[in-house]
Amino acid sequence: MNFVKTKIALTPMRSGQTLEIQLDDGQSIQNVPGSVRNEGHTVLKMEQQPEGFWKVLIKKK
Repeated sequence: MNFVKTKIALTPMRSGQTLEIQLDDGQSIQNVPGSVRNEGHTVLKMEQQPEGFWKVLIKKK
């Protein structure tokens, strides 16, 4: 579900724009960045936050 929401958020964006998402530790952080890369986008940064979630910065292709 997280990847679907990410894909929907990326759709109206222009090439080169960035999107920051927050993902839970576990399956989400293991699967979503790879799926984003498979779509041709670039994962610029992945940072684990002290609260336990991850911030992921994506550049649209």
